[in-house]
Amino acid sequence: PGFSLALPGQVLFGRGRASEAAGLILEHGRSVLLVRGRSVAFADMLAAELRSAGAQVTEETGQGEPTLPQIETALAALRGQQIDVVVAVGGGSVIDLGKALAALIPQPGAVLDHLEGVGAGRPLDAAPLPFIALPTTAGTGAEATKNAVIGVPEAGRKVSLRDLRMLPDLAIVDPALTDHCPAPVTLASGLDAVTQ
Repeated sequence: PGFSLALPGQVLFGRGRASEAAGLILEHGRSVLLVRGRSVAFADMLAAELRSAGAQVTEETGQGEPTLPQIETALAALRGQQIDVVVAVGGGSVIDLGKALAALIPQPGAVLDHLEGVGAGRPLDAAPLPFIALPTTAGTGAEATKNAVIGVPEAGRKVSLRDLRMLPDLAIVDPALTDHCPAPVTLASGLDAVTQ
């Protein structure tokens, strides 16, 4: 009897709320890692707005589900940089990539130390970086979960990186960001929502 519910630190919902993103991001600092999909026009506008406000923006592009080699390559480049906040703009896979990078950049060890099933599955040693999610599809719910799904090609499986602290500090859910989503993606993400 009873249940426990873990949610993002704050959720802003409503058409037009994404226009508030730059100001809210800059409250966390001026060094921003923007994790994005290839074709999300809003990500281009957000990057430009952040840069015009004096932020240093590093971009990491995700396409498809994040994989262990992709994350290891990104971490090799990012762990030496000062990053104040990680922002993900995209579908569930992009948000999972952002969550994974926010969680793993501060960790001293290898990614496999923390992966379930194929690694040691150890809890994170250090707190993740602040993380803000702006979903551009409406099906995965990745902006409200504590895990990231990561493909491990060598093992032929998908595994989770999971920690309660991986919940986004802020999720900005603006239906306008889904307006120009291709019809097949809208259909797939709608079915995703129904089946979950």
